[in-house]
Amino acid sequence: MDVFTARALQRVQLYSLPFEEVKDVTEEEQNDFLEKLVLISKSNPYYASQILQKLLNIWPTASDEYYEYLSEWIASVPLSPTSIDTVIYTIGDHLIHMKECPSVIASGGTTGNRTWEAALALSEYLQNIDIKGNVLELGCGTGMVSIAMIMKNKSFLTNNHLFITDGDENVVNIAENNYNLNLPNNTNVIFQTLFWGTDPVPQVDTILAADVTYDSSVIPSLVETFVQSGAKRVLLAATRRNINTLQTFENSITEHNWNYTVEELPFPYRLMSTLSVPVLLYVIDLY
Repeated sequence: MDVFTARALQRVQLYSLPFEEVKDVTEEEQNDFLEKLVLISKSNPYYASQILQKLLNIWPTASDEYYEYLSEWIASVPLSPTSIDTVIYTIGDHLIHMKECPSVIASGGTTGNRTWEAALALSEYLQNIDIKGNVLELGCGTGMVSIAMIMKNKSFLTNNHLFITDGDENVVNIAENNYNLNLPNNTNVIFQTLFWGTDPVPQVDTILAADVTYDSSVIPSLVETFVQSGAKRVLLAATRRNINTLQTFENSITEHNWNYTVEELPFPYRLMSTLSVPVLLYVIDLY
């Protein structure tokens, strides 16, 4: 039931939910999932109703309570692809709530409204390591990576600063709202617009980034931002979509005589990825 629940909270398409795996779950498991379904219905009653209708076909002993909820939700309509939904991601042992557009397709001005696979894979990776010192996130998008890092180690902000940045002010606002949805306000968390190659760069120990190597033209300013930050290490997750762009990135790393490793990041097993290409993790030691 764990995978089914996590993917429902993630808002995957109904055909991607493993209904066949939950036919014989216990009554307690059914009731636990109903609580999650009620949570889903708060922002997307249509999606909740579609799942519940299918479950009632395979859970013949479900109580009247299930049918009462269905009668509540049955008249609801689907959200548009650009409508905001509250998606809940299972990262490590944490449920992270994100206001975003889970059905949006990449296009101008919308990519920051959705959590993409590279951010999810990097967030899961961060559950298994400890980061010390000040941190700068580049290209924050919905804010998932920074939120996941703090959820794993809430004492991090006691003595360190976290800079959550993006080149788009609207995206920074999205990240800040999502941070506040999951974590208490903290003066050691700084949200700011950072346009690579133009704006002053905070001085930090570690840089985090996901899906920022999207075009060869941005590589020089991205790498220069690494230099200006004074960081000792960069953890960068990149979806391997364009081999030439990643080769340009690797060539730039080599030109700076930085040591780096590349490995394929496993995707969080409870969640679903629609990618046909891997997410790569670059660990770059700058000094």
